[in-house]
Amino acid sequence: MGHKTLAQDLRQQGAFCWFPQEGHLIMRLLFLAPSPPSPQMGGGALRMFHMVRFLGKRFDLDLVAPSLEGAEAAERLLRGSCRELEFVPASSEGMARRFLRLGPYEKDPTLTDAIHLRLTSQCYSAVQVEKPAMLPYLPKDIRIPVILDTWAYGLAGPLRALRHEAGILARARNLLQVIRFSIFDACCWPDTSCILVVSEEDRIRCQQDHPGRRVLVVPNGVDCSAVRPGTSRTEGPSVILFTGDMGFAPNVDAALFLARRIFPEIRRVHPAAELCLAGRNPDPRLTRLAGAGSGITVTGAVEDMVPYLHAATVYVAPHFTGPNCWKQWQRGSLS
Repeated sequence: MGHKTLAQDLRQQGAFCWFPQEGHLIMRLLFLAPSPPSPQMGGGALRMFHMVRFLGKRFDLDLVAPSLEGAEAAERLLRGSCRELEFVPASSEGMARRFLRLGPYEKDPTLTDAIHLRLTSQCYSAVQVEKPAMLPYLPKDIRIPVILDTWAYGLAGPLRALRHEAGILARARNLLQVIRFSIFDACCWPDTSCILVVSEEDRIRCQQDHPGRRVLVVPNGVDCSAVRPGTSRTEGPSVILFTGDMGFAPNVDAALFLARRIFPEIRRVHPAAELCLAGRNPDPRLTRLAGAGSGITVTGAVEDMVPYLHAATVYVAPHFTGPNCWKQWQRGSLS
């Protein structure tokens, strides 16, 4: 719904490019991602992965992202969806520069040069920016429509980090980030043709904070053609499955609560029950839970989550916070 309306808006604005060698007018979009879109790299990467595949079926699409973990898989899986893919080697930001930076977002100079080169040398109809973190990479005088996909609108992430991370230095750093994000949200949002959010609640809050902006809801979802129901399990122990980035604070909190508070109660009634925590970057507190007799398995990164979904008896997502809970429930319910 949101993409269809946005495409109609771009056509009404005359956002087309003429390619003489192809003999017709086409819409060519530039997609800027903060990390490689991939179905294996967490909720945000999965949202971008589906977004790229959707847009690639309708427009000529170029993808630019930093060359981080998951780039090889993204290039392999999205080659048929994109006209061009460019993964730019990232350069780290020094500690002094990070502390003195006024804005909340890092700006990699190599990635900046790559994006500016494309915008000045190629004919794009519009640019879609994934997360506000990619906004600093746009030139201030950009003349084509800008679509911003916020993922999770507001300060939930910085406030969550402030609440969860211990230590004086960590809390001071996170408090500084909250202040930076607050100033950016209040004063520095650029002109956009459209803002994409994941829920109706986010749409209402965004329009209240930024009156007059066009805001569309593009909810998270899953690929129903890739995630199919498995056969019913009749043998073996019952398996409880929780998936996600196991280094992400809300997932770590949920997994610890599940393993320490809920799972022992389940095993009192079903002694053979097993708990599987599947996902990359497991926190050390989670890896210590696994062991002989514990009934808990911590997989780390997996190539394909579908077999784990099919092997599970029950899928759980015991979150207290976090923007991607609904997406995880959707994947579990389809399997």
